[in-house]
Amino acid sequence: MKQNSSSIVYAWIQSEDLVSEDQVWESENGKPPKRLSPEQGDKVIKDIHKLALSPNAKSIYRGNVDIRHTVDAFVITVISQVKDRANRQSTIVVYGEFPKQEQMDLGGFVAEKVNQFSKEFNRPLKPENLDTLRKYMKKVKANLKTEKDLKNIVCFVVLVLYVLGLLVSTLKKFFDL
Repeated sequence: MKQNSSSIVYAWIQSEDLVSEDQVWESENGKPPKRLSPEQGDKVIKDIHKLALSPNAKSIYRGNVDIRHTVDAFVITVISQVKDRANRQSTIVVYGEFPKQEQMDLGGFVAEKVNQFSKEFNRPLKPENLDTLRKYMKKVKANLKTEKDLKNIVCFVVLVLYVLGLLVSTLKKFFDL
């Protein structure tokens, strides 16, 4: 799902009984979460799988928190303290695109949303999972800024070299060298 510049995250909540339909919810900053239609939910789940399988995705795994991200989006899987009918730890999967606002506390925002979803769907988390999430999302955001700055520098250098090449070529033609 493509987002606008506001901060929207999606949560994929798998059923505990392994029979009921999985749920996908949307949460926009300052608004209550809303359940998406099955069609909209399928689109979000496809986006989650696409990012998770992307060869460009980077991964950070710490304890019960798995963060996968590209330069544009992230998928976070947090293991809750609840087990499903097959006795497996239940997860909360959160997907979102990185907001354009540089000043945003991304770690705090995402941890707040994960905590909100965990309470909403009775999937309690260990407090250290939220602390880990806050800490590593801040690192991800800092690394993304560094990557973007580096890409801008490389693009600038390539542009300068191109212009210099054109200038040298023009001077050679002008002076018949």
